[in-house]
Amino acid sequence: MRTDSSEYSPEAQYLAEQLIAVERCAYFALLTRKKICWPLQPEDLEIHRLDAEFFEPLAALNERFAKLQDMLGAAMRNAAFLLAESVPTFLHVLEFYEKHDVIESVNLWQRMRKLRNDAAHEYDIDPRATTEHFNLLEEDLCALVKMTFRFVAFVQQMLKIEPPDREIHRLFCESVDGIQK
Repeated sequence: MRTDSSEYSPEAQYLAEQLIAVERCAYFALLTRKKICWPLQPEDLEIHRLDAEFFEPLAALNERFAKLQDMLGAAMRNAAFLLAESVPTFLHVLEFYEKHDVIESVNLWQRMRKLRNDAAHEYDIDPRATTEHFNLLEEDLCALVKMTFRFVAFVQQMLKIEPPDREIHRLFCESVDGIQK
């Protein structure tokens, strides 16, 4: 169910739509995460080396992690703009959100970015390197989803902009509760 967000300016409406997008992406990434038995072991990749059903959730997790970080970054930049913050570079955006405890640290964000880029550009056939990558991705996914949750709360508090899709918002919040424990 969507709430009426027509009272927002076009810029605020766009941010509200971005909130839906990041919540939906985070929610589906967490659902994909549940399809995988963590932590992965190199032997798992050897045993299932020809099993498409085993590798499909891993490929989806790579994609959803990358998409979530990209969308969250764009939404953070947009919200900073609406707050009239002087953030000429994305590094300034990250520093702003680090000060407000939305992200743990700029270094963590950049490590996640490297992990995301490695997934997009490396095709490692070494099972140890591959399992290490996915185990780090799973760990960082939880941190990225928590950042998403804090970002949405920050926007709600500071800009009074709500995610218009209340159902996905509820499901997202319940999913985050599941990883907080």
